[in-house]
Amino acid sequence: MASDNKKFVFSQQVEMEVDKQNKTEKTEKEQPNKKEYDVRQVKAMFEGKDMAECFAVMYINHNKSIECVREEIRGIKTNIAEIEASLQRVNEDISDIHEKIIPEIKESVSSEKKERLKLEVWGRKWNLIIKGVSGETKEQPRTTVQSVRKILLDVLKMDTGVVQNIQFQAAHRLPSGKQGKKNIIIRMVSLIDRDEILEAARKLPPGTGVSIYPDLPPEISDLRSKLLNERFALPKDERKKLKLIYTKEFPFVSLKKVNRG
Repeated sequence: MASDNKKFVFSQQVEMEVDKQNKTEKTEKEQPNKKEYDVRQVKAMFEGKDMAECFAVMYINHNKSIECVREEIRGIKTNIAEIEASLQRVNEDISDIHEKIIPEIKESVSSEKKERLKLEVWGRKWNLIIKGVSGETKEQPRTTVQSVRKILLDVLKMDTGVVQNIQFQAAHRLPSGKQGKKNIIIRMVSLIDRDEILEAARKLPPGTGVSIYPDLPPEISDLRSKLLNERFALPKDERKKLKLIYTKEFPFVSLKKVNRG
């Protein structure tokens, strides 16, 4: 019959039943776990069996297939649960990093930065910066020292004997400052002399064009400039109530309200 040559595709369970009952050759197709069978082979497999028995075999094999699928689904669900648990642990670790570790690192860096600045401020405390003194950019240190002594006498009005006895470790011009009046940095031998110069500088009247202040690290110097600008922006009466002070601890410079009576 023409229908005898017709091809059908059966599940793996039926294929196993065919293998047991019929040892004829099987031709594999490209699809995995599936083969083609001739109708005559299938007929031979069920030869002599009644319909109930055939359906029983199909029912059992069908249930086995469903159970295998269910088992695979349970395995997939288990894997998904394990992945979700792993992701949860990763999220908790990330949360700990953001909530604990990073703040601890920032605090550590901040503390180290403050200590570094403190050491730098301490190392510079023998230094003073003088602005507004005329002179050549590449003048000799001895000439710079003479210019400094003249400012201390003529502008700060310090005692002649005190000025003559002040000793400098170093003095030279800096690249910063106006042309013809580049800033001067001096390093004192005595902190007592440094404090006397700063005290006299605080009493300078406005309009002298000269200012003397401690040598500070760039970060603190920027803060000092910002504070001075903030004070300058205030009304004159309010401005008089604030004084720039230098401290031994971070941030090393601040505005302090003073009572001028």
